[in-house]
Amino acid sequence: MPIFQLNTIQKKIAISSTCCMILIGLCVIVFSWFSLSALAAQSAEELLVTQNTMELTIIKEKISEGLLCANMLSTYFSANYQNHQLSRDDATELLKQILIINPEYFSFFIAFEPNALLNLSRFQI
Repeated sequence: MPIFQLNTIQKKIAISSTCCMILIGLCVIVFSWFSLSALAAQSAEELLVTQNTMELTIIKEKISEGLLCANMLSTYFSANYQNHQLSRDDATELLKQILIINPEYFSFFIAFEPNALLNLSRFQI
């Protein structure tokens, strides 16, 4: 003899409706979890794109500024070479002064003229 008997129709309806409500609740929870995870992934992607765009803009500005400085420096060197015979020591001193003002250009100048600073590190300038 079972302990729990479904004698009346009201008990059967109550149990079946409770099971349906639990099932519907679980479906709503699963649907909202998937929706929120997709929304979170989309907003994280937008945030990453925004941050990377800002960093890319900063890097482009620094490269543009460095290239402008190098172009200006090469024009200065060529003008002095033609008119005043600028010595290598004077050119090195000029580079040192520029690097004291803008230390982020150290590797940029070393790439184009490896012997310009006579193997000095950026901390010895």
